[in-house]
Amino acid sequence: MRWNLSHQLFDLQLLLEQECIKTNRPIFIVQSPDDLVCSSPSVKQQDGIYGLIVSPPSGPLVDFLNTYKDQRPVLVVNYDSFQADEIVQFNSLLDKVRHVDGFAIPKDTLVLGLINGGNPLAYRGADFLGRFDSRTRCRLTAQQFDDSVSAFMNGLWYSEEDTVPYVIDLFNTPYWKEQLLGTWQIHGNQLIFKEGELAAALASKQPIELRNAPFHKPEFVHFWQQAQLRHKIEHDGRVIPLEDPLVILAEHGYNWEWLNNQILSTYEHKYTLQEPLLNPTSFNSFFSQYQYDEKEQSLHTLPGLIEQHCGGVLPVILTRTLTNDQVSRLLSECHKHQVQL
Repeated sequence: MRWNLSHQLFDLQLLLEQECIKTNRPIFIVQSPDDLVCSSPSVKQQDGIYGLIVSPPSGPLVDFLNTYKDQRPVLVVNYDSFQADEIVQFNSLLDKVRHVDGFAIPKDTLVLGLINGGNPLAYRGADFLGRFDSRTRCRLTAQQFDDSVSAFMNGLWYSEEDTVPYVIDLFNTPYWKEQLLGTWQIHGNQLIFKEGELAAALASKQPIELRNAPFHKPEFVHFWQQAQLRHKIEHDGRVIPLEDPLVILAEHGYNWEWLNNQILSTYEHKYTLQEPLLNPTSFNSFFSQYQYDEKEQSLHTLPGLIEQHCGGVLPVILTRTLTNDQVSRLLSECHKHQVQL
């Protein structure tokens, strides 16, 4: 199916998923080539917060196809972010005997490809398009699309709310999903899941205020629309149930007067040149660090430099300029642990 705008491909995915829910057909949506990888080890949750490394074939797509192979599953591939060589790499999706990265696709699986006709870099080679059994251009008008998708937005976005919200500041990070939903951390020979900030926000039963979030990015908006449609969020084998109504408030900007309270005058301290350097390269070490245990030959995740100086003063030498988002995140972490820079 072809459409001419990237964000409307996300809208089309929502409508397809809604139809699959109505007809009781399981659906898996591929947004990038990484979602099609089956030949690499992956992490599977076991015993709550612990993770187990699983040998290939493995991964979310393998789990999906194995679980729903007898229920006429639907595999939707959004080709908008695929390069020509990546399309060729996964052309076996569309062969008569279909495979994805070496893993056999169940016979009754329906594969739908979504193509952005307005993308000048979109690959249109006959070796690709000719593999589909049928091709069609989406016949919905832009207004019909907007009317259909607006239902997913009802009750979701608000600019103000009487109830005190639970605030999550995303600092315009491209890693917003990890911050919200959590990620795996290495602790010796174990993988332990560190919960994201969304779980606590949902448990509070308050409206959720997302500050400095990428609302301008279609994939971010689609994430919340999909959550509204499914009434749940799935991430790394974990399921976060959602209750109605899900209220999200949007705010932008930083309270610099409040943040700057964590900065001491640079003239009040003598430097020994042993202080940690602060710059874009060393930035992440202020939030978490890794230590190699030579005896165990393993890595351990440790608290960052700020948490290590909880309740005290952390002298640093600023060697390169940070962005406003980085400075705000740094000082917010200092507030959290009562640290002054």
